[in-house]
Amino acid sequence: MTNKRKSTITLLEVMIVVLLIGIIGSVLGFNMKGSLDEGKVFKSREGSKQLRDILLMQETEYDKLKAATASPETIKKALIDSKMVSNVEQLMKDGWGNPYDYEITGTTEDFDLKVTSKSLTAFVDKKKSDKPAGSAAQGTVQN
Repeated sequence: MTNKRKSTITLLEVMIVVLLIGIIGSVLGFNMKGSLDEGKVFKSREGSKQLRDILLMQETEYDKLKAATASPETIKKALIDSKMVSNVEQLMKDGWGNPYDYEITGTTEDFDLKVTSKSLTAFVDKKKSDKPAGSAAQGTVQN
């Protein structure tokens, strides 16, 4: 007579598997946060450069852009009329979903535009303050 034994999974084995999955998931989640922040920084920097370039190309057609008080509506209209941007609303927001700040300097002949993100500036400042005294900060916010 052969002794047939059923192969079953015990409660202890199931608990160990669930524990391992939880540990792996938490490690991946912790490492993913840094990647998400880097993605937001990248989007903010590249978006501000793209905005600045497009608006500087459009400034010959839009004298209103040269006014020191150019409104976001004027900037949005210039972006739409440029036909270089498919999703204007998305481009006008940084990686954190906040609108960019626009600073127009110079005269009508010596026109310049600076596009900045308060969220990016705050993030970079926070990273600088979190670094040890001996390490150098990476990256700047300016275009």
